[in-house]
Amino acid sequence: MRTRGWPDWSELGGRHETELSGRIKTELGGRNAPEHATGSGGLCKIVVEDNGCGISNEALSKLFTQGGTFSKINGQGLGLFQTKEDLVSWGGQIECSKLSRGTQFLITLPLMQTGVVFTDLPKIRRIKVIDDDLEIPKILSRIGFEILDSASTSGAGEKILAQGTADDFSILVDQRIGNDQFGTDLIAGQPGRKNVFLCTNDYDDLGLIKCARELGVKVIPKPMCYFGVQRALSEEAENTKMAVEF
Repeated sequence: MRTRGWPDWSELGGRHETELSGRIKTELGGRNAPEHATGSGGLCKIVVEDNGCGISNEALSKLFTQGGTFSKINGQGLGLFQTKEDLVSWGGQIECSKLSRGTQFLITLPLMQTGVVFTDLPKIRRIKVIDDDLEIPKILSRIGFEILDSASTSGAGEKILAQGTADDFSILVDQRIGNDQFGTDLIAGQPGRKNVFLCTNDYDDLGLIKCARELGVKVIPKPMCYFGVQRALSEEAENTKMAVEF
C-alpha cells in the first residue's frame, strides 16, 4: 500500500512519513483470503499494518477514547472513538498494537449467515416479469430476453404466478410492487416456485433475505439488469468498430 500523493504531513503538524509502505490483509475464520475464504469460525478479520514511526504508549492507551487526539490540527478525537462504537454495535471489535516498526490495527466482524445464494440473471432467456417499473421488461428485452408476459400490479402478478411455472421460462418478481405490496407475499401465496426469482434493489435487506430463505427462492440484485445493458452496449460498440475497421 503506497500513500504517494498525500499532502505533506509535516505541514499539518503530524509526525507521519510522506511516503509509507504497508499491507492490508483479510482473513475469514483465521485463514488467509482468498485461497481459504471458507468463513470457518464465523469471523472476518481485517488486518492493516504499516512500517511508519509507530505509536507511543500514551497515545495507544487513549486511542479509542472520546476526545483522544494526537498531532492533528483541529482534531476532535471522534474518528476512532466512533469507529469502535459502530463496530461493537455490529458485534465486532477493533484493536491496535505496536509492531517492531510501525502499527497494526485488527478489525474483527461476525460473518452474516444468510442461507441465500445470490445469483445472476437467469440463463433461461424466456421470462415473465412482475415489476411496477415499466422500464425493466424493456431493459431485459434489450439484453436478449424474450418477455413472455409482464405485470405492473400485484393483482396482475398474482395471475401470472397462478398460471404456474415451467422448465422453459423464469419469473422475475420485484419486492416492492406499488406502495404497500411485496413480492415475497405474492410468492408465498403460490405453491409452485420453480424458476421464480426475486429481482430487487432491496437485495441487501435482512428482512427480505430471511423471507427469501424461508420461501426457497434466490435473489437477483436488480442492478444486474443495468449492468447487462452496459455490457450489451459495449459489445455493440465493439462490434460496430470492428465492422467499420473491416
